[in-house]
Amino acid sequence: MKRERERGDTGRRILQTASELLEREGMESVSIRRIAKIVDVTPMAIYNHYPSLEALLLALYERGVERLTHQIWKAVARAEAPPDKLRAMIRAYVGFGIRNPHYYSLLFGSKFIQKYLWDRHPRSLVMQNFWAPFTEIIEACQEAGAIDPGANPQELATHIWSSIHGYVGFLIIGRLQQLWQTDEQGITEMMEKHLLRFL
Repeated sequence: MKRERERGDTGRRILQTASELLEREGMESVSIRRIAKIVDVTPMAIYNHYPSLEALLLALYERGVERLTHQIWKAVARAEAPPDKLRAMIRAYVGFGIRNPHYYSLLFGSKFIQKYLWDRHPRSLVMQNFWAPFTEIIEACQEAGAIDPGANPQELATHIWSSIHGYVGFLIIGRLQQLWQTDEQGITEMMEKHLLRFL
């Protein structure tokens, strides 16, 4: 029992250290050797918990999806009308990207994720935890008359998500703030106004 508890503690320390490295310095900073040095274990000890660096990165991916979806649905739960839920989702998504740029890059801009996850498992965690409920909110907005009821909800969801994703990418590198001389909140409000106007 004690050995199992110690093993569990070591596994959590490994993942937490990897998470902190990712948040501070990006995915390139996450290496087995560096984590082993920080946690004060041998590289082999890490392989006892994660058989490869890819397995550790997938664990970080899962943690990132959990954080993103938690923030989104916490925000959505506070809204009542479908259009307000959609706006809450947009704000939470943008906020996550701005506050967690390296996690955001791992989730949506990583060649590793494309190779090891999206291509092999199209119904990934993002799809299960984000896409389906997102489409349901779009459908609720259509039923409420806030969005064109004749449009395909899957196509609308794709358009909205793609637009938000583009905004977040520019916000992360600071381009929109420089262009419009405003902050994250101002850009987000502008995005909501212009994006939802044309749906």
